[in-house]
Amino acid sequence: MSPSISEIDNLLKSYTDRRDGLVGLAVVAVDKNGDTIYSATSGATSADPSKAAPMTMDHVQWIASQTKVVTAIAAMQCVERGQIGLDDHVGHILPELAEPDILEGFDDNDRPKLRKATTKITLRMLLSHTSGLVYDFTGPNIKKWLRLNGFDVDSPVMSNDMKYYTYPLEFEPGTRWMYGAGVDWTGQLIGRLNNCTLGEYMQKNIFAPLGMNSTTFHPEKHPNIEARMVDASVRKPDGTMAPTEGPVYVYPAVDELGGAGLYSTPNDYSKILAALLQGGGPILKSESVDEIFKPQVSKEAGAMHDYFLKISKQITEEEEVTFGFTVTISLKGTPEGLGVGTVNWGGLPCLTWWVDRETGVAATVFQQTFPSRDPTALEFQREFKAALYKHVRA
Repeated sequence: MSPSISEIDNLLKSYTDRRDGLVGLAVVAVDKNGDTIYSATSGATSADPSKAAPMTMDHVQWIASQTKVVTAIAAMQCVERGQIGLDDHVGHILPELAEPDILEGFDDNDRPKLRKATTKITLRMLLSHTSGLVYDFTGPNIKKWLRLNGFDVDSPVMSNDMKYYTYPLEFEPGTRWMYGAGVDWTGQLIGRLNNCTLGEYMQKNIFAPLGMNSTTFHPEKHPNIEARMVDASVRKPDGTMAPTEGPVYVYPAVDELGGAGLYSTPNDYSKILAALLQGGGPILKSESVDEIFKPQVSKEAGAMHDYFLKISKQITEEEEVTFGFTVTISLKGTPEGLGVGTVNWGGLPCLTWWVDRETGVAATVFQQTFPSRDPTALEFQREFKAALYKHVRA
């Protein structure tokens, strides 16, 4: 099958040619042999005409939460080596999480009502968002706690200082599902286990073995990477796109967040997806890939995740999902044709990726579009999936 498919080429162009469309797109799909099924770019690297260049597959983008599955891979490598078990308590490596408080609310004077957790936090909980560590935008109590403790929770720029993610739990570990900072703390754990930074660990054990030469937490340390960075764009009230007023993620990064910090290219990232589709390739055992991709939460916790995606319009009411290690798992397939058991996640600037082992397809959509879950960006994702699978299944 040719990597160029005119119907999909035209689809991309139809979105980037419109004033109310998308600034720039890069998409790539691979099969289980690692061969490219489809690869294309359209549009520009910036909404500022004075800075814009034609988008390419080697332009570097902030991938935000598409970092999470890379951290899960790194964590499973540590498990394979026997450095830690999935059900081991993490407190001896992360003393910040050894005896956490649970925030039950606030009294009439806004003093926090705290109690000690009775369950120890494990690596499995950190990777499955069941540890009680929620994000400020998923836990109102945590957002209030941060504000009362002097943190700027209303800043439009996302923090990457781990101090910002050091706070009480929202619930007893292991009892619920809520999207949060567990994977960021997993990144800290990996670094401490291996006496290096998370980025150094990933470079040696993931990026180098896969031949990824443009993926990093620190573009500012690599002039050749920084020179290829794509600007973020935001949709204005009239529907057109404009450059964001400033950075959306603190740059340079203070800490290397395992949940949000990587910059990469579509070409680089597709190598990770191909390795997962192949059962681990040179970076993981097949059993470890299976562990990432299988349900890791209770039926009740899985229903919480399903609800979270439905109220945020990320899946339809007809779909049904649960959660693995940093990944959504499709229990019924999707309207666009993705198979049962497909795993996926995304990134804040309207990125998405998936691995469909049933069909033998993995793909990612790169863009730097805000706000997150922009309706036009999500519409493109759905149409791209449907067009791709029309050809895959032809």
